[in-house]
Amino acid sequence: KILVFSPQFAVSHVNFLAKISDTLVDAGHEVVILAPLVDPLINGALTKKARVIELPETEYSKRWDDSRIRAMDSYWN
Repeated sequence: KILVFSPQFAVSHVNFLAKISDTLVDAGHEVVILAPLVDPLINGALTKKARVIELPETEYSKRWDDSRIRAMDSYWN
């Protein structure tokens, strides 16, 4: 039994952990992805085989996402 913690904040991160999880399922493991929502634009855990437990966005994650967006804006402007 394997628990994968995959905060939903960057598509590349989410996709990477989903592929690892699917590979582990293929190898016979029982995999659960715990997926707290940070970026509401990400469409779920992207796994095709593992069970997913989604956690809703919190006030803390909303503030973190807002600060991340402001930081990214400063890089490009």
